[in-house]
Amino acid sequence: MAGKRQWIGTRIEKPAPADNLEKQAIIAACEAFIRDILKPRFLPEIRLMAVQAESLGPEEVAPLPGLGPMTDALEAFAQFFGLDADLVAAAAERPAETILAGSMASVAAPPTIAELQTRAGAIRHNRERKENERLAAERKKQEAEEARARRARLNAIIQRGDAVWREIEVERRNASG
Repeated sequence: MAGKRQWIGTRIEKPAPADNLEKQAIIAACEAFIRDILKPRFLPEIRLMAVQAESLGPEEVAPLPGLGPMTDALEAFAQFFGLDADLVAAAAERPAETILAGSMASVAAPPTIAELQTRAGAIRHNRERKENERLAAERKKQEAEEARARRARLNAIIQRGDAVWREIEVERRNASG
């Protein structure tokens, strides 16, 4: 029966609904995942959302250390949640700190929200300046190409000499009737 199309019916049985004990186990696993994995890992990013929303005062401590360095995953997270890329870059400049037990190393005080926002402004200004320089270079290149084409057209006209004027006269006469 090659070439003949047939539909084959299948029945997918739905799994039995979860009982209360299974539901409680799922809820407990989800809460543990949020508490043990998500909150420690994404707390700095969540605090950045609060910084961007201006719900934290300028004198408060900036997001916790551990956000940096900037990675593709962090960039994707920031983009997905609509975080200001310059604010994330400023927060990511401070690398994750590891404090060894018994270490007497002095740790610099974390920056304040105002310092973080100032740094984000500087990053934004630098990024915009580079973009403007790139656009100016593109404009200059395009203008040079246009000037080169203009010179080529003028040179072609010069080489054709007086014949150009005769062609123009012929075209004017033919166009008028």
